[in-house]
Amino acid sequence: MLISCPECKQRVSEQATSCPKCGRPVSDEDRETAKAEAEATARTAKGCGIGCLVIVIIFLIIAAITESKTPHNTDIELEAQQSIQRDKERKAKDIHDFQVEIEKQRILEQEGKGRP
Repeated sequence: MLISCPECKQRVSEQATSCPKCGRPVSDEDRETAKAEAEATARTAKGCGIGCLVIVIIFLIIAAITESKTPHNTDIELEAQQSIQRDKERKAKDIHDFQVEIEKQRILEQEGKGRP
């Protein structure tokens, strides 16, 4: 494991007797301090990891709930297509009814012209 030299902050092996950069001796106290700091950092990192995991899980749960309540695009598209089809059918019926009415009027006019 590497530790920081208390004087120059150079990374030094914990087994070294002195810092290769500044020459300061590495004491047992320096080694113990570095180990304690490393353990504290590891605990903090572990806590942050667990916290991030919890946040991600909560986010996924909220996304799943929201998705289940939102109609899917395919449902909306199907409703739109059905509405368009109903409109087409109504228009076709209106056109047919209009053509029938015109044909009736034409027949009545022809009958009226044929009478003396």
